[in-house]
Amino acid sequence: PLIIMFNKKSIIFIVLLSILLYKLSQYDLNNYSDELPKRYVSYSDRNKETVVIIPGLDGASAFFTDVIPELTPNYHVLLYHIPLYNRSNDINDYTFTYLSNELKNLLDELNITKVSIVGESFGGIIAQHFALDHSTYLNKLIVLSSLAKTQLTPDIQWKLDYLLPIITSIGSYFPSIAQFLFAKIHVDD
Repeated sequence: PLIIMFNKKSIIFIVLLSILLYKLSQYDLNNYSDELPKRYVSYSDRNKETVVIIPGLDGASAFFTDVIPELTPNYHVLLYHIPLYNRSNDINDYTFTYLSNELKNLLDELNITKVSIVGESFGGIIAQHFALDHSTYLNKLIVLSSLAKTQLTPDIQWKLDYLLPIITSIGSYFPSIAQFLFAKIHVDD
């Protein structure tokens, strides 16, 4: 008889792969667009002091829905969307430095030279790297529910080594599905 033994990581992998296959089966390929998502949403008058909000990888800007109206009477709010990995990126170049530089490039395009940043979860890590890499742009830094360092635990390293390549492949064709899956995998980290 064939005896198959599964460890916890194998079971998680199989469940996630099943969810992925189910989600892909529900995706309407006729409505697929290769357009990149909008990089930011701007609220209020750009002549006011700018506050950049960087949500986590799940892109849950809804977390800030009640906060943005409270900020806009006094601040220009820029809700920054973390750039997803796409076909034009080399996965080895998709680093915190890259993400930090992408925010700087956006600020340069918008002619914004000084910002306060609110980073939540993964967005907090990007905000910290931005503060270190581009300190002349920074007025204030607020970090919510984030890591103070980017050393990876063995569980997260396993996800990086085994699950991220699968999600990356999916993300090159279906970015929103990949972001959803990453958020589900990342939720307990």
